Amino acid sequence: MKAPESNEEGVRLARAQTYKLNRPGWEVTGDRRSDTIHIRAANAGPAVSYWVPEQPHILYRLDAATGELTGIDITELHDLLRRDAAWRRAATSMIWAGFVDSIPGLRWLLRGPIGAAKDLVREQTARLAPAQEHGSATAGA
Repeated sequence: MKAPESNEEGVRLARAQTYKLNRPGWEVTGDRRSDTIHIRAANAGPAVSYWVPEQPHILYRLDAATGELTGIDITELHDLLRRDAAWRRAATSMIWAGFVDSIPGLRWLLRGPIGAAKDLVREQTARLAPAQEHGSATAGA
C-alpha cells in the first residue's frame, strides 16, 4: 500500500501508527534555525508529509511506497512550548531521556531494574546474533 493521496487519510493512517514510536530505532534531532524537532525512523527513505489542520505545527511523514510511518516533525517548537504545559513536559522528558540514555550507569539507576534488564537482554542478544548468523561453533555451546 502506498502513501494516501488525501491529507485527511494520511493523518488518519499516521495517527494509527504512532505506537511504533515506542519501538527501538527512532532518532530525535532538532534544528534551531527552523525551530523544529524531527523524529525519524532509522533508514527512512522518501516520504510524503501530512499536516494536521487543528495542530498545524505537527507534520506526519509516511513512506511514499509503503505508507509506513517514518517520521514526525514538530515545527514552531518554542511557541508551542510557551503555550502548552503538556508539550513542555514532553520536551523536558525527551531531553532527560537522551541524557540518561547516553550514560549506561545512569540509565540503570533512573529507569529501574526492569528497564535496565531489558537493555541488558537486548545488548546480549545483539552480541550473539553475529555468531548465530554465521553458524559459529560456539553459538550452540
